[in-house]
Amino acid sequence: MGLQEVVTAIRHKREVTGFSPVADTPLTIGSAIILLVLALPNFAIAERDFDGPEQTIDMVEMEIDEDRISIDVSFNGSFTGQIHCRATLLLDLGILIEYVDLYIEPSFDDHISVVLEEYEARLTPEDPVYEFTANISVDPGTSSTLNPIVTMDGTVKTNRGTTGSVLEDSASVRILPYYSSNIYFIDPTGEMDTGSTETFSLTMENTGNSAENFILHVTNSEFLASNDIEVTFEEARVYLEEGGRKQIDVKVKVGDRATRGSYLVKISAWSEKNGGMTEEDTPATLTLNVDEAYILFIEAFIKDPVYLWIGLALLVVILAFLFWVGLKVREHLLWKRTLRRLREANRVDDRESEDVTFEREEVN
Repeated sequence: MGLQEVVTAIRHKREVTGFSPVADTPLTIGSAIILLVLALPNFAIAERDFDGPEQTIDMVEMEIDEDRISIDVSFNGSFTGQIHCRATLLLDLGILIEYVDLYIEPSFDDHISVVLEEYEARLTPEDPVYEFTANISVDPGTSSTLNPIVTMDGTVKTNRGTTGSVLEDSASVRILPYYSSNIYFIDPTGEMDTGSTETFSLTMENTGNSAENFILHVTNSEFLASNDIEVTFEEARVYLEEGGRKQIDVKVKVGDRATRGSYLVKISAWSEKNGGMTEEDTPATLTLNVDEAYILFIEAFIKDPVYLWIGLALLVVILAFLFWVGLKVREHLLWKRTLRRLREANRVDDRESEDVTFEREEVN
C-alpha cells in the first residue's frame, strides 16, 4: 500500500466519520505504527528506486475566485485588473509532514503580465490555506479580439524534502473594446476662387482596438453655408477594421457669392457606438483661401516658377510685338511726312512754273 492510498483512506474516513488525525484526539500507538509502517517505506522507495517512475502526490490545490475578469484599455482606462486566488493544502497528515513550502508560478499569454506580492508561502496542517491577489496588466492597444489566459501553478516541497504536484487553476481576461479615430488632410491648405469646386483627400485611421463604423461631420457647416461654401463627403459613414486606414474624398464648392478671405473647414469623426466625439478622437482642419479668379491667376504666375517663366516669356513677346508695331508706325509716319514734303515741294515748283509762264505772257 503506497502513500497515495494511505491519504485516500484517511480522507475517506474523515469524510464519513469526521475524524481528523490533527484536529481530533491523538492517534493510538497502534494506528501510528501502522501509518508509519505504510508511509515511511514509500518515501524510502521513492528515494532509492531511481530506475522506476517517481510517485508524485497532489499536495496543493490552486483556486481562482473569478472565471473571467474585464480590463479597460481605453484612454481613461486603468489597463489593470486583479484576480483573487487561494492555495489549499490537500494533505492533513500531521504525523507525516510538518509543513509544505509552496512556490507559486503564474503563467500567462502575450500582451499581459501578472505580478504577485509574494511568490512563496508555507502551508501547514494547522494553517492549510494561503490567500493572495494577482495583479494583471494589459499592454496598451491590445486587441479586444484576444482572450488571454492566466494560470496559477507552482511547485511544493515538504519538510522531508519530498516534492509534490499542484492542481492548477485558470481564468480568462476580457479586453474591453474601445473606439477611436484619427483624421487628417494630406494637404491642409487649399486655394480656390469663387464659383469653383475642388476635391481634397482626407485620411481616416481606426486607432481603437476593435472594428467599427465611423461618422464624418462638418462641425462648422452652418458658418460655411452662410458664406456660400458647401462641403460634402464621398462617404459620410466609413467602416474600418482594427488598425485600418482609408482615403475619403471631401468635395468643397465655393459659390459666386463667397467673399474673398480665409475659411477653416472643421471636420470631426466619431464611433457609431460612442455616438459622439471622445478624448481619443482627433479632428481635422482644412484652411481654405478664397479669392477672385483674376487675383488667383496673377498669384499663380507669381508663386509658381513655371508660370512665372511663362509669364515672363509672354511679356517679352508682347513687348517685342509692341516694339515692332512702334517701328512700323514710326516708319509709316516718316513715310507720310516725307510724302507730304514732296507734295509741298511739287506744289511750290508748280507755282513757280505758273508765275514764270504768266510773266512771259505779259511781256509778249
